[in-house]
Amino acid sequence: MRKVLNQKINSKAASVRVLVVDDQTMVVDALRVSDHGIGNFEWVQAASYSESMKMLKDQEFGLVLVDPQSIFNSRLPSIEKLLEAAGDLPVAIFSDEPDIPLLAACIERGVSGFVSKKMPIGGVLSALTIMMLGQRFFPSEIVKTLLANESETVLTSFQKSVLKRASEGFKNKEIGSDLGISESQVKSHINIIRKKLAASNRAHAVVIAQKLGLL
Repeated sequence: MRKVLNQKINSKAASVRVLVVDDQTMVVDALRVSDHGIGNFEWVQAASYSESMKMLKDQEFGLVLVDPQSIFNSRLPSIEKLLEAAGDLPVAIFSDEPDIPLLAACIERGVSGFVSKKMPIGGVLSALTIMMLGQRFFPSEIVKTLLANESETVLTSFQKSVLKRASEGFKNKEIGSDLGISESQVKSHINIIRKKLAASNRAHAVVIAQKLGLL
C-alpha cells in the first residue's frame, strides 16, 4: 500500500484522491481553488459520516481528512470505525481548533495527524505528503499542548473530555454516546472527577475545573 501511495505522490500524471469528511462545502471548495496549479490532489467531499463510510467502501482514496464537528453523535466511536474502514490509508483530523482530549484519544487509536484549516495551502499539501509517506504530522504547538495536557495529573485527558461535555450541558447518556461508553461509566467518571476536585456535585466540579484552567 505504501509503495502504491509513494508512486502516486511522485507521479505527475496521477492525482491523489483525498476524502474530506466535512459538512462545510465552502471548505472543500477553498481547497480546490487554492490547490489549483500547485498540488496534485483531487478533493472529494463527504458531507456526513455515513456518506464517508459508503465512499470508503465503494471508492479508492489516498488519504482521509475528517472534521470531528461534522460528526454530530458518538464522535470517538465514529472516528474509530472510520479508521477501521480506511485500513492502511492515513486519516487525519481536520479542524479550525483542536479538541485536545478528543485528539489525544484519536492519536491513541491511530490517526496520522492534525491539519488546521487555518494553514496556508502549501502547509496543507506538505502535511498530506508527509502522512502519505508513512509519517505522522502534528504541528509543534499541538504537540506542546498535548504534552502539557498529559502532564496535568489532576485529571486525565478522558476525564477532562467527560467534564468538558458536562460543562456544555450534555446529559450522562449523551456524554456516553459521544465518547463510546455506557451511561453508568459516565456516572463513575463524574464521581471520580468530583472526588479529585473535592466538589460537592457535578456543577461544582465544572466551576472548580474552570477556575483551575482545566477546561
